[in-house]
Amino acid sequence: MNDCIEYCDRGQLFALALKLTNGNQPLAEEAIQHVLVQQWRGLFDAQRGYSFRAWAYRVMRHYIADIRQSWRRVRPITPEDHSDPVYPPVASDLGWLEVKLDFKSRFGHEDLTSVRAWSPRQRFVVLGWYGLWDKLPPEDQTQTLAAVAPLEPFPVAHFLSWSDRERTVYLARALRVKANTITQIRVRSREALLNLKFVQDLRS
Repeated sequence: MNDCIEYCDRGQLFALALKLTNGNQPLAEEAIQHVLVQQWRGLFDAQRGYSFRAWAYRVMRHYIADIRQSWRRVRPITPEDHSDPVYPPVASDLGWLEVKLDFKSRFGHEDLTSVRAWSPRQRFVVLGWYGLWDKLPPEDQTQTLAAVAPLEPFPVAHFLSWSDRERTVYLARALRVKANTITQIRVRSREALLNLKFVQDLRS
């Protein structure tokens, strides 16, 4: 990854992020990481005639606005939310597989054994993010929630109708971690999820 010091001192970048977030240090750090990722992807072009600082300001401002909008959309579960949700296709790192996943029926013995070997946080993040929470037996759900002690209500109805970012931010708030941590858990768990029997059956 190119170092932003080539264009802008990191201290200046952090001061800019703090200003945009009204002093919210965790969100400021996350916004800086987002800028660095966008730079690494080649989205900043010094030849276009604007400064890195101006570009970074615009990228961070839009990112922070998106995060705050997703926070405003988060709401607690209501009694009406227990109706059967509709799961639309969701773009993700599982590609076409996700739209064919079985969201409701319980894990078979083999898959349940595998999932029980995951850490409680891994179960919470992976099964929650992909909408597979209901595949856990109720007793496993209770044990997992007791272990991670989420700060936000969970499960949340119609979770897969939220954007990828909204789901990530919600789970991060629930676990008191940065959104990047949720993404890292999900990425590291991709192979474990793809190796589950019910997923393998879809791929065969």
